[in-house]
Amino acid sequence: MFGAFRGARFNGEDFIPAAIQAGAVAIVAHPDAVVEGALHFADPEPRRLFARLAAPFFAPVPETLVAVTGTNGKTSTVELTRQLWRMGGIARPRSAPLASPPATKPSPPG
Repeated sequence: MFGAFRGARFNGEDFIPAAIQAGAVAIVAHPDAVVEGALHFADPEPRRLFARLAAPFFAPVPETLVAVTGTNGKTSTVELTRQLWRMGGIARPRSAPLASPPATKPSPPG
């Protein structure tokens, strides 16, 4: 599934043909987007629909969810928090580091 979202700098709808060529079988996009060769999940707010479609794959959501962001100190902050929770008798939390964004931005098609 490919989410084709309109952004400030790029329009994800421009990448729909490439996504289908790469194997996407469904596209979540605005109702007026052109989708040929895949299912079109159309919604005036495609980001919201994409989130609703993706949510069951990430369930159940933990009762407590913590995210640490920033440039420096993330690993130290996560480790300190983990130790404090463990010392406080809280069950061992799971952590899932997210990949850093790519260093370069994709070029628009054309």
